[in-house]
Amino acid sequence: MLSNLFINYKIEKIWSVEGFATYNLLKRLGSFIVFPLILGVGIGIPRYISFLKKGKDDASKALEYLVAGLIIFLITFGGFLVLLLFFPAVILSSFKQIGSESILLIVALFIFSQGVFVILSSFFRGKIQFGKSSLLNVLVLSFLPTVIIFFSDTIFDYFLYYAVSTIGSLLLIIVFNAYKNAISYKRTQFKIKQLIHYGAPRVVADAILFSLDFIPIYVVSVFISLEESGYLSLSFMFFKLASVSFDLIGSLILPLYGKGFKTEPSAVFVQKVNRLLVISGSLAVLASVCGYILIPYLIATFFGSLSPAILASQYIFIAFPFYVIFTILKNVLDIISSKAYNSLIQIVGFVAMGLTLFYGIYHKEWFYYRTLTIIIPYFVLGILTYLVWNKLKYKMVQNSI
Repeated sequence: MLSNLFINYKIEKIWSVEGFATYNLLKRLGSFIVFPLILGVGIGIPRYISFLKKGKDDASKALEYLVAGLIIFLITFGGFLVLLLFFPAVILSSFKQIGSESILLIVALFIFSQGVFVILSSFFRGKIQFGKSSLLNVLVLSFLPTVIIFFSDTIFDYFLYYAVSTIGSLLLIIVFNAYKNAISYKRTQFKIKQLIHYGAPRVVADAILFSLDFIPIYVVSVFISLEESGYLSLSFMFFKLASVSFDLIGSLILPLYGKGFKTEPSAVFVQKVNRLLVISGSLAVLASVCGYILIPYLIATFFGSLSPAILASQYIFIAFPFYVIFTILKNVLDIISSKAYNSLIQIVGFVAMGLTLFYGIYHKEWFYYRTLTIIIPYFVLGILTYLVWNKLKYKMVQNSI
């Protein structure tokens, strides 16, 4: 969180509002594209590894899920490169002020680096190796991006150096793990099919989830201005900074609660989830109040040129408790059901976001496209996810009686 705040601070100071907007647009573009490309293996890998029974070849079986995930990503990434070759304008349109097609190579490398990172991180989480997972996060999300900013002449140099150094580091870690354990190619083929079968229906959910962060910024940059998208990016940044701890809790639910789902009575599992929900929800309300109070001071201190974003950045924290409820429960739904409930929920949230966004842009109402385009979708996601959880937990308890 501190690293992210520092990087955004340095970028705004070095490359001003336009550089800040370009950085956040590129970063969210990468997330928006990479998660559909990995076909849900970021969820599938920790889920299935947590289901493995202890045995002498447990390490090899877990590694096979990592290899299967990487193979899936390489195939989908190849398809993405073909689309990028034939439709470059989709990417370049939001950077029309820059006009350099070299950005396509940078985007491709950045997406590849982030895809491999997500898959490797999922592997460590599935094995409940939180020490290695934390070190990997520190390396890729804190150390490398913080150091590289001091050696970059432009914002595009920054992403190029970051992507290349990340890919090199991750490949070394993967080779080291692969060297220690032998794998069965026949079992790996089965795991590829298993991950695709589980993850493919969740592609819509992944695409929509990251579109909530990316589409508003992208559309505003195209139809209004890159500078205006920078104000929206700042609001998203503070919202996401506040969510770091809750996102971490959400990422740990799959491996930790996945084991409990298989071994504990349904009533105990439901009780644990409800307890986590109450604690997280209470902390989210507190974070929401603190965010609203601190935003003016933080923007005035660190991002003076982005002061027009203060009011919108305060308002969006109204939706923060609903975002936390969604973040916690969407992982629970992925554990207890193979049905893609999250995809259906997030489709509704996406429609709410789209209607709000385009109404705001059409009428040039900043309150809509800077504020309500964030608040309304997370309201929808939080409420619908909670309703589905209540329905499924009732069935679980009834079936266990």
